[in-house]
Amino acid sequence: MVNGDPNEFVDFMSHYKSMIVIKRMRVLSDTAPENVAFILAGIKNTIYTNKYKFIGIDTDLLADTAKTVCIGIRKTVNSISELDKILNDDSVKDSIKKACENDSLHMNAVTYLIYEILKNINTPSSVTQLQLSKMYKNLKLPKARKGKKRK
Repeated sequence: MVNGDPNEFVDFMSHYKSMIVIKRMRVLSDTAPENVAFILAGIKNTIYTNKYKFIGIDTDLLADTAKTVCIGIRKTVNSISELDKILNDDSVKDSIKKACENDSLHMNAVTYLIYEILKNINTPSSVTQLQLSKMYKNLKLPKARKGKKRK
């Protein structure tokens, strides 16, 4: 490390099945708090999505469902009032059922679908890297790596 060990740092590493994630950040005296928030938001997003996959929920199906049901809905916080109507729609109920490996996962699938809907109406449930990058022009979203898949 440059100039010795840091006094403060953010360090997250995970290797489980096909998920490999390494996020590291040295926090120096001149590191802006928004930079720390930015990396923490990235870690949260990684954890949030993958934990549902690991318990057997088809997050891709729920993300697609959220995109579909949000077509034509205003992208504002006021659209949260539409959630009850959306969740009671028969096609949405079917998607939730298909996304679960078993019935005990139903409420978790609903929770993930709500998370995705909130993202789609520009009202995420917590601070995101995208929000931070719009607020602080010095923060840039990471570009997706194009690597070879492991066998």
